[in-house]
Amino acid sequence: MQNRPYRKGRVSVREKLVGDDGIHLDRALIDCTRSMTLMPIELSDPIAPGLAAIGLLCLFLPWVSRENARARVALVGFTLIVTWRYLFWRLTETVPEIGLSADWFCGIALVSAEILTGIGATITLIMLSRRSSRSETVTANTPWLTQKKPLVDVLICSYNEDGAILERTIIGAMAM
Repeated sequence: MQNRPYRKGRVSVREKLVGDDGIHLDRALIDCTRSMTLMPIELSDPIAPGLAAIGLLCLFLPWVSRENARARVALVGFTLIVTWRYLFWRLTETVPEIGLSADWFCGIALVSAEILTGIGATITLIMLSRRSSRSETVTANTPWLTQKKPLVDVLICSYNEDGAILERTIIGAMAM
């Protein structure tokens, strides 16, 4: 086998070993399982903070009440900080150098789309983080709703329908 960056040694000799308990062990299998990792270190380093954040949120979110405004502000604030930190990094570190090339145009187009998405996400998060209870208004207007039926306009769209079908539709709409 060839050397791989995530393995410490080269596995080429297949020796049979006898363990202390008399079981035959495959030397290549032992070396391979001892030195393998689930993913190369180069890939696990950038993923680790995201996995830690997801783990913390999974531990934290089940005990958060919807009524708690501070928790909503904290979660929205955390999300916005992470989002804008990413966008700052994206803008300052990954944009190609200015020039009349396809790389620059594609890079600017994609960064612009990500920034616009970030602005839209920010507005959405701020709007959805506010909560208002309209229970009192509903309770106050319940008598008005029950004393007279509200007027509703019904638009019936048809195109070369038979008279029987239109008649049933009109009767159904008038019964609302």
